[in-house]
Amino acid sequence: VSRLEQLAGKYGVTIKFCPKFHCELNCIEGLWCSQKIYARRKTDQTYNAMLKLIVESRENFRDKEIHLKLLRRFWKCLLAYRDDQSYAE
Repeated sequence: VSRLEQLAGKYGVTIKFCPKFHCELNCIEGLWCSQKIYARRKTDQTYNAMLKLIVESRENFRDKEIHLKLLRRFWKCLLAYRDDQSYAE
């Protein structure tokens, strides 16, 4: 148990570690990617606009149900790796 896990346990928090270098297996990466694309397309490069776009990008992610696409991709990757295939295959 790492010191980080000990500290988290002290506060009743559980830490889940994701595999390193496997962004296709980490759905939060897809959320961040979606938010960055949304913000880049709509920004006027001001701080206030970015604060607004952060909220809007989350709403866009939810409204367009992008999480479903990411979960499908996640399961495709798991099945591919199980069958000794690469992500590209």
